[in-house]
Amino acid sequence: MSGIKSFEDIDIDSFFDDNDSEIKPKQSKPVKKNNDKTPVIYKKPTKKELYTDERLDLLNRLNQILGITDSNNVIYLYDIDNSPDKQKQIDDLADDVKTYFKCGTWAYFTKAGKGERQYLSLIRSIYRNMGYDVTPTIEHFFRDDKKIIGKTYVLHKSN
Repeated sequence: MSGIKSFEDIDIDSFFDDNDSEIKPKQSKPVKKNNDKTPVIYKKPTKKELYTDERLDLLNRLNQILGITDSNNVIYLYDIDNSPDKQKQIDDLADDVKTYFKCGTWAYFTKAGKGERQYLSLIRSIYRNMGYDVTPTIEHFFRDDKKIIGKTYVLHKSN
């Protein structure tokens, strides 16, 4: 069997160009450059860096579904619970969320199909990841001339 048997068998000089004494680039963004023979560390861009515009577009679509505006920053759970169309629209965002967000640990994806109001978990995770505080409250509000006591979520931009 041929190949490298131990770390001492590696010829470090083979990783460097004769011209500039740097490691030949394998990825896109160098983090640090050294003129001595220490390796250059490359950092893979995060999804947050790669998909900035797409993430904002997804957030705007979610705001439009929920009716969030500059003057209205409250999510009424009653409105979502009584609208299967809104629930479906929110669930349809899941594929885009997987593409544009690091969401492997989000409850919506790890506990898929378990429990009620999975869409609420997705909503909260998106807003938190985009830098919003999501504060649960109980409010009195009117719908169809009925007074309703229901759970709401107030959005505040984090600093």
